[in-house]
Amino acid sequence: MLLEPGEQYFKRFSSRQELLMQWKQERLQERLSERKKLSMAIVLAYSGDKKQANELLDAEFSNQYKTAFLEYAQNVATSVGLNFPTMK
Repeated sequence: MLLEPGEQYFKRFSSRQELLMQWKQERLQERLSERKKLSMAIVLAYSGDKKQANELLDAEFSNQYKTAFLEYAQNVATSVGLNFPTMK
């Protein structure tokens, strides 16, 4: 049940690069959610660009106050080999 909306969303894109381009545009327009920022970092990492993934995490999540989502994001990011910035 939960997979269907996700599958429909991802079917709109023909490649990871197209997905990343869309998310980068949303980020420039300040319309990218925290969940999508985390997802973007993960896609970048799996695409072989861990440096850019870590830079994105640092730019978007550094020095924020710890929340349940940020703890979750930290766990996910570190599980795929990324460096999550320090939280307050």
